[in-house]
Amino acid sequence: MILKTIIFFANDELTAELGWKRPFPLIPVGGNTIIGHTLDLFRAYLGDDIQIIAPDALEVDGWIAENYPDLPISCAERFDGGLDGEMLVINGRFLTNPNLPTDWPPLAAITDETGGTRALWMKNGRLPADDLEKWMEEMGTKATRFPAHFSFPVRTIPELHYANTRLLGLGYGSEDLVERSYAEEFMGLPPVFLHETAVATHSIIGPYAHIGAGAQIKSSIIRNSIIGAGARIENCILDGAIIDENAEIGGELHLV
Repeated sequence: MILKTIIFFANDELTAELGWKRPFPLIPVGGNTIIGHTLDLFRAYLGDDIQIIAPDALEVDGWIAENYPDLPISCAERFDGGLDGEMLVINGRFLTNPNLPTDWPPLAAITDETGGTRALWMKNGRLPADDLEKWMEEMGTKATRFPAHFSFPVRTIPELHYANTRLLGLGYGSEDLVERSYAEEFMGLPPVFLHETAVATHSIIGPYAHIGAGAQIKSSIIRNSIIGAGARIENCILDGAIIDENAEIGGELHLV
């Protein structure tokens, strides 16, 4: 088990591009949030000291406490450096499914299909205070490299859509979608993530749609889209849309 884990989120262009107030780690995608997927994908390697470096750390910390209460996680908005020893460092702007051997070398890089380092394991190392992303890439050139099972960037809106499509296609959607569609009067076209508290009526959902908690979909067609928690959609055709939490779109038919 790893003694320390650092998950960092350099910059925050995606939140600004979306115009959301939601912190970057909590943006929904493919059946979870960005940080939720990262914690799930690396769960087998996480130790007893997990630090998340991200904007709006207080909100991120609250979400993690509610959804991952079993993990020993602390959140901060900046990293002051000086951390050394055995550690795993993860770039949170990529959703990476690691592929590591049982016996790790002293320095191991988990790489994506471009060869970029998306996570770094060190038996004995020291983290700098600045530009962890650049430091990770430099260290990765010295490490034994292990290609990830998959690694999807989530830095821009097109990348977020691509990651959503790939994750749902890999099985991160709702297994009970078809059964629910019979009982709840909608048509489900897998793969789709439909949160257990979301409600869809007289609608076609999918393929490749993420519908967040408490969302309400009525008389609409939703495909290739991400619908935030609590959103209310009525009389709409949405294809390639990203709808913020608690947003309301209704009235006459809209094509987005």
